[in-house]
Amino acid sequence: MARHPGVHVHLEERVSGAVADAIASNAADVGILIDRGPLDGVECRPYRQDELALVVPTGHILAARRKVRFAEALEFDFVGLHVNSQLSLQLLRAAAELGIAWKCRVHVTSYDALVHMVESGLGIGVLPRNIGRAYAKGLRLRLLSLDEPWTRRTLVVAVRSFSGLAPAPGLLVNHLLSDPAPDAGRSAR
Repeated sequence: MARHPGVHVHLEERVSGAVADAIASNAADVGILIDRGPLDGVECRPYRQDELALVVPTGHILAARRKVRFAEALEFDFVGLHVNSQLSLQLLRAAAELGIAWKCRVHVTSYDALVHMVESGLGIGVLPRNIGRAYAKGLRLRLLSLDEPWTRRTLVVAVRSFSGLAPAPGLLVNHLLSDPAPDAGRSAR
């Protein structure tokens, strides 16, 4: 933004499905979402790799471990993102495939609330490792690897058409695809 002071960015955090819908319906020019294959009316390019991790309070029985299977974690109550979030749906699906109920004790609307609820002992949680690392430094939390293939995800930059981008969104896309800093789940207009 310092290089382009005349460009204004409106940033909203949404779940991946809502980001794709916003792009397809022309409500957003650029979005970042979890890659789930081809989307109608949306073109995508690889952006970042992402890994989900389990976050537990430092005094939790799992805190001494470095890696756990999701089935082991399902023995405990969870703090989860809101019911229709992509992550909550992914955890429900993974638990169902194991034939075990996902016991989400508390639903919250942000990772910030999730980690504070976990630190308070209301449950354990799942979040992107990069986000978890930032919080674990200042809070009484441990980040554990989930030994599951579905925890590794690809994020994509999504637009209606890369060749048809207006100049300002084109500058943003070029910046996103060349900038090594992590980002996830946001759409911009």
